[in-house]
Amino acid sequence: MDYEILNYNTDKAKITENDLNDVENIYQESFPENEKDMTIKEFIAKSEKDNRLQLLIMYADPLENGKKEVVAFDLIIVDKEFVYTIFLGSKKQYGIKGYGRKLGTYVRDELTGDRYFFFIAEKIEDTAENKEERRKRKLFFHRNKLFETGCEIHLDGVNFEFYSKGQIPHEDCLRFSKIVKEIYYNWTSSIFVEEMILWYYRFCWERKIYGNHKSRNWGLYSINIRGC
Repeated sequence: MDYEILNYNTDKAKITENDLNDVENIYQESFPENEKDMTIKEFIAKSEKDNRLQLLIMYADPLENGKKEVVAFDLIIVDKEFVYTIFLGSKKQYGIKGYGRKLGTYVRDELTGDRYFFFIAEKIEDTAENKEERRKRKLFFHRNKLFETGCEIHLDGVNFEFYSKGQIPHEDCLRFSKIVKEIYYNWTSSIFVEEMILWYYRFCWERKIYGNHKSRNWGLYSINIRGC
């Protein structure tokens, strides 16, 4: 095998500060600002409180100089019934070597086992600024035998589609989506706090404590599960 995969939850002693900085750089370069809710170190802090949140780091020697370096990472949720990829990224300069694909395949085929496997990606929409990037992601999923489940989730103003390695009953898709929603809000606590504040104002408005605020968008940070 020309690469090594470490799990921060179990291999913390082998992972250096520089490794985490490399992961952070890949993370920042790979995803738009509206999708990134916290830094890698903040994610790690959350994972120490909920071990279902896990960071996988792939090391390889792309320059063939005898020195392994961080080439890809995967932030995942490992539940007793499913494995869910939150973010999967790799160093762009080594894209031709397919490290992201290899790490994704490892999670899908080896780590997942008999459980369901989920991946999400931004839904292709004509109004999206990164429409072409979304289209490329979808093609990437299809090439790696991941297909639409018919389930969508709305996070912070962005519509995402669920992809899986196999068919999933709609009732399970809905149930798993709710678990992901719960865990997502647990590790994006700042958004969760704002959601609770907005809920409180809606509650007060319905009782006309604050008068007519109907014109304000109290549901800005809410999550909706659709199509399941």
